[in-house]
Amino acid sequence: LKYQLRKRSSTSEGCEVVRWYCTTEEDQKGALCEIWAQSGLCQAHRPTMFLFCRKTCLCGGDPALD
Repeated sequence: LKYQLRKRSSTSEGCEVVRWYCTTEEDQKGALCEIWAQSGLCQAHRPTMFLFCRKTCLCGGDPALD
């Protein structure tokens, strides 16, 4: 699966498109991401979890979903 997000750039007008692929994405915080996701942090702290746990929170962390 391919996802994309539009985010506002603080240095220029308009939006920047950020793309990621579930098949190649890796969580920056490893096993902590699954624990945090089970605690509901994917929904409660979306910006932080987007940075550190993208695969777990947005791709489900399940390779079968890719």
